[in-house]
Amino acid sequence: MAGTVESVGPDVDAAWLGKRVVTPTAASGIGGGLPIGGYAEQSLAKAATLVAIPDELSFVQAAALSHDGRTAMAVVDRAAIEPGQWVLITAAAGGLGTLFIQLARAAGARVAAAARCEAKLALAQRLGAHEVIDYSQPDWAEQVRERTGGVRVVLDGAGGEIGRAALETVTPGGLLIAYGNSAGGFAAIDAETAAAQGITIVPLFEVATPDTDWLALHDRAQGEAAAGRLEVVIGQTFPLEEAAAAHAAIGSRAALGRTILTV
Repeated sequence: MAGTVESVGPDVDAAWLGKRVVTPTAASGIGGGLPIGGYAEQSLAKAATLVAIPDELSFVQAAALSHDGRTAMAVVDRAAIEPGQWVLITAAAGGLGTLFIQLARAAGARVAAAARCEAKLALAQRLGAHEVIDYSQPDWAEQVRERTGGVRVVLDGAGGEIGRAALETVTPGGLLIAYGNSAGGFAAIDAETAAAQGITIVPLFEVATPDTDWLALHDRAQGEAAAGRLEVVIGQTFPLEEAAAAHAAIGSRAALGRTILTV
């Protein structure tokens, strides 16, 4: 959630007062045990989790990056993408997927973006994907192999059958990071079977380590966005009182980028 600091506790630096900040909620596991959620006009946050918002970013942009920005940076760091490698991104038109397209391109990779429906594929292409594939087509994984010759890295945000099919596109020595489950559940991939093919499987919870500096990752993401090198795709916003409609829009899987509640 993003907003302006209106008051601080007795042991908190008063310099935070009036600052535009963004913070995770307790639901993210980083909120320090405070009440879960941010669907409110006012909320409590631990000072240690606050990140100042650059002047170049709006509250809406900052809120969209509050989870996705740090996660995208952590995943891309773990993927260790090299120039010229093919990277397949599933759920490519979502909040994280749209960031991955841009970060992979910035690393010099060639990007294959997989999603469903013309609008999502058009967005992925606008953001820099070299190839776009509709994974509602039964032969979509074969199309990926034909167009790329096989990919070195898969960033799988779809999961389910799509994630399992994505594994078939990875070349020996490659990597699949399962970061999402928009298709209804994380892909059930046997790590030993993949290892026998020379492919490494990394679940999202193994991307980070106890030493991961989430605030530093968040700062990096905001810095890239503030500098204009990373577009934060906001598909739609809803006022707080229409939260149910926002969830319905997300559930329809028609939304592009990130959906944000505003107050």
